[in-house]
Amino acid sequence: MRRFFDAAWVERALRDLRPDFYAVAMQEWQEAAPGQREAFLLRGQALREAEEWARPKRLSDRDTEFLALSRELEKRETEKKLRATEEANILLAGAERQARRRVRFGSGVLVVALVLAAMAGTFASTSVREAEEAKKREQEATAEVEAATVKVAEANQQVESAQKQAVEKKPTGTSKCRVGKP
Repeated sequence: MRRFFDAAWVERALRDLRPDFYAVAMQEWQEAAPGQREAFLLRGQALREAEEWARPKRLSDRDTEFLALSRELEKRETEKKLRATEEANILLAGAERQARRRVRFGSGVLVVALVLAAMAGTFASTSVREAEEAKKREQEATAEVEAATVKVAEANQQVESAQKQAVEKKPTGTSKCRVGKP
């Protein structure tokens, strides 16, 4: 008696029932060299659609292996992406901490610079005021010197005038008067 439902028949029946994308990928996977098989495993949406198709069916061992390896690859790739994301987050957190430190340092430098600028402004303002006061005192002193010079000139004129008057009042005759001698 001939067996109708042997493994070859099941394989042919499943091949006819498989979606095209799945059948092509599985065929390529089976024919690929062992080191290249992973490239033909399903991922993402294709894997989800294949699992949806396979859910109500009883599959061959090859179909089961193909889907299991596809799920395993998807899981490894997801974990790899998750680790990469975690590492990127760690790097970003470190960069953020460093940026915050730099901002705090820059803010501190800015505050110190502003305080120094305010002090310099106050010093400059005080210096300008003192210079203006010194200039005013110098002008006052110069005016006093000029006034004193005028007074000295007037006094000199008075002395000269008095000397002239004294010379004019001097007796013309010479009389010798001796005081205190017999």
